[in-house]
Amino acid sequence: MTKLAPPKKWLQDVRNRVKLLFATADDRYVQWKHGTHRAARAEIMARVAAMPGGDDLLKAAKKRGVKIFVVRPGRIDDVQGRFSRGASGAVIRVANRGDIARMTTTLWHELRHMQQHIDRGDMKSSTGKLHNAQDEHVIGMMIEADAFTAQTLMALREAQNGNPEYIDAMMAKGGGARGCIGKFIKNSPPESFPDEQHFARALFTEIMQNGLPRYSAKYFERHHDIFNAASSVAQFRDVVAKAGAAPAFKTTEKLSGTYFAANDSVPAVNDLARLFLEKQPDEARQTLALIEDTVKKAAVLKEEEFQQARHAILERTQSLTDSFNKKAGYKKPKPTFFSRLRNALGI
Repeated sequence: MTKLAPPKKWLQDVRNRVKLLFATADDRYVQWKHGTHRAARAEIMARVAAMPGGDDLLKAAKKRGVKIFVVRPGRIDDVQGRFSRGASGAVIRVANRGDIARMTTTLWHELRHMQQHIDRGDMKSSTGKLHNAQDEHVIGMMIEADAFTAQTLMALREAQNGNPEYIDAMMAKGGGARGCIGKFIKNSPPESFPDEQHFARALFTEIMQNGLPRYSAKYFERHHDIFNAASSVAQFRDVVAKAGAAPAFKTTEKLSGTYFAANDSVPAVNDLARLFLEKQPDEARQTLALIEDTVKKAAVLKEEEFQQARHAILERTQSLTDSFNKKAGYKKPKPTFFSRLRNALGI
């Protein structure tokens, strides 16, 4: 079998330069259309700082070295914002889409993620994407439901103070979690609850159970990518060893304490986790169990056994990704001129 020659260094350099050229052109187009990233960043940070609790969040970010950027949408795929963490520090990126009010609510959402990981004590860890697959999936959904709840509460407080632009921006073209939130507010307005905490608990539960199919899709898509990249049992063992273990979820964590209390009508955290898993399709629960079992047995799996499990996991995770995306009504965003050109040129 003839081995392919490695790509020439000069050719790779040319490809990298062309990629940078297109990325720069795309970035400049976004800033021409929506205003500069620097100006948008200054505006949304000033707005957050002026809100109750916002200045404390920004001070916490500064204290822990969290970098905050406004970037072109293509830098963070199809999402409004992203909080990422690792050994070198944490970063928040907000997509510059020209809507300052919506970008402000997105920054609040991502700062909430920062606070979650401060509370959990894992600000410098991005591991835990393989071990305890069922727990990780439930915790991931809780983390998103909590951030959307915090985002909604901020927008509703501003509306009560005579500034409805934030809740209007959240609900505009609202699908997925935002669509779920919009329906809940319409059918169960905040004023129908005894206080804000009761409203927050009920909203959190609703988002958790009915508002996150796109996030479930991304969870299974991530596992599909992991098992797709690990093509041999040796590679898989290396991935498992590097993944480490995620912190166990404690019912005393601030995340749960915010929403659940004794003698309340809303399910306790453990009950909600159980109900969430029970509501998942059989294929989802079986796939999570298979992933968990394969990871636990990584050290003793024979190549043939691993390949059988890998094949099943790849098929199941692809099917689940498609199914949850369909349920969410998700469609991949139309490619920009620059992304089409990059694809055409193979870069």
